Amino acid sequence: MQILTKKVEFAVGQSVTDIGGNGLCALVLYIVYYPFADKTALTIWFSLILLLVITRAIIGFRTIRREIGIDSIMTVYRLYVPHIIVLGAIWGSAMIICFNATNNSGYRFFLVVELAGVAAGAAGSLPVFWMVYLIFLFEIMTPVAVMLFLHGDRPSTWLGVLSVMFISYLSISSRRTHAIIVEALRARFKNEEMARVDALTGIPNRRCFDESLSREYRSAIRKGSFLSFVLIDVDFFKKVNDIQGHTAGDKVLARIASIIKNSLFRAGDMVARYGGEEFAVLLPETEETDARVVAERIRSAIESEQIPHPDSECSEVITISAGIAVIKPNDNQKEQQLIDAADEALYKAKQNGRNRVI
Repeated sequence: MQILTKKVEFAVGQSVTDIGGNGLCALVLYIVYYPFADKTALTIWFSLILLLVITRAIIGFRTIRREIGIDSIMTVYRLYVPHIIVLGAIWGSAMIICFNATNNSGYRFFLVVELAGVAAGAAGSLPVFWMVYLIFLFEIMTPVAVMLFLHGDRPSTWLGVLSVMFISYLSISSRRTHAIIVEALRARFKNEEMARVDALTGIPNRRCFDESLSREYRSAIRKGSFLSFVLIDVDFFKKVNDIQGHTAGDKVLARIASIIKNSLFRAGDMVARYGGEEFAVLLPETEETDARVVAERIRSAIESEQIPHPDSECSEVITISAGIAVIKPNDNQKEQQLIDAADEALYKAKQNGRNRVI
């Protein structure tokens, strides 16, 4: 799923640069052949190209700006694939509409070169979905080759042969391009994942949390839903490091991270290492009562683990304090308000004796 997400983002993002080329090529072909071709058919053809180009631009720019969330990637994919297939069919129909509109060999050569250019131009982004690109390629170039062979004269026949060779070349080269792009996306995804994971605990780090908070905050605004944030601090953790040593402290943090992670049952909930001995839990579409249940479950699970902490001033085992903040955000509120509210609640939990949820 993650690689598919990267492939969709790459294809849609890269295709934004192809939009101008598609529109310009369609406009040039329309102007050149308007005096000769069936004007109604050519105008319908040009209008369909423009409609698809505009639709593709909207999807592309929204994806680049992250207005389309990860949860919508499959929707984008289901729109993108048929869009490309339809676009290829419409480009291929230009050969049928325009080829016999004039007997001028120069105009016919121009038509063939333009359609071949469209097919080749898409080779920069479409091969990320290789089979989709092959369909697009054959939709455009098959009518070209067939019409040239059917015309029958020697120049058209040779041009038809060149078209078949061109199709073969793009099919093979696009396969190589596909392999290179996918490998690069896998490497980038791996690097991005490593950059978002805390090396000690194996859970998301602060950077990943900030990105998730921003994404879930925008989602909550769109849906009109609640967003809950639980800020957790390990009670008297500094004494673990000072007295038992940093190795023991690291083991405690890793264990606590695992307990918190296992205490979250919904796919959309996340825990991240917020900094030092602090952990952050993000609970989308969760009201205060449910957030309190989750926070208390975490607190109880950690206390029940009975991790020794003889130097704690509130218990003989490792415990946590947690602050809860809940918001139903709107455009006039900032994410920092949620963080500040949780931090204030955590401060109160510590002031009231620790090992509690407020």
